[in-house]
Amino acid sequence: MPEAQMMLKEMVERHLAPKDNSIFMRLLTCQCKSGDLDAAADVLKAMIRLSIPTEAGHYGVLIENFCKSEVYDRAVKLLDKLIEKEIILRQQSSLEMEPSSYNPMIQYLCNHGQTGKAETFFRQLMKKGVLDSVAFNNLICGHSREGNPDSAFEILKIMGRRGVSRDADSFKLLIKSYLNKGEPADAKTALDSMIEAGHLPDSSLFRLVIESLFEDGRVQTASRVMKSMVEKG
Repeated sequence: MPEAQMMLKEMVERHLAPKDNSIFMRLLTCQCKSGDLDAAADVLKAMIRLSIPTEAGHYGVLIENFCKSEVYDRAVKLLDKLIEKEIILRQQSSLEMEPSSYNPMIQYLCNHGQTGKAETFFRQLMKKGVLDSVAFNNLICGHSREGNPDSAFEILKIMGRRGVSRDADSFKLLIKSYLNKGEPADAKTALDSMIEAGHLPDSSLFRLVIESLFEDGRVQTASRVMKSMVEKG
């Protein structure tokens, strides 16, 4: 799209903003579809130079396509600006981020030791009414893998309060995270929550919790878990 790039360059040089700002979203989308991510990024830079308000949706298109192309460092840099300037929370914003934009970004961060940043990002989305089970479960898995089970459990509680479905695998990771930290009592609490949420733990998970409770001297609690395992079949 060389003509579009020339037009954009001229607009910036002459500092001429179009009457209809929707042209920038069309340009962004078209450049991404053509595979020219540098040109797409230039569209966002042009908006900033022309003092045209950027919205979460503009960043979302770029972030989604950077993730698709596995150019994650550039996606993370855009996300940092998005979080820092609280662009998602702007009241006048009409272009929101789509799940196809935020879920790959959250998944990448949670898989690469940056779950804290992913949660900060998602909490901003939550303030705009986003309750995405995929994002929630990625946060739980990320916190659990990073050895922060309390943070993971807090996310699970939020999901329960908001009526968002919780994956059995998320509970398993949480329970194992507590066990790895030597906190069998908390693992047992998470196991109870898993059962309350309608998931049946497998016998190996039950045994891990029971053994850890016995080793910690919590014989009565271990016996109760054993009884629950037998009752659940």
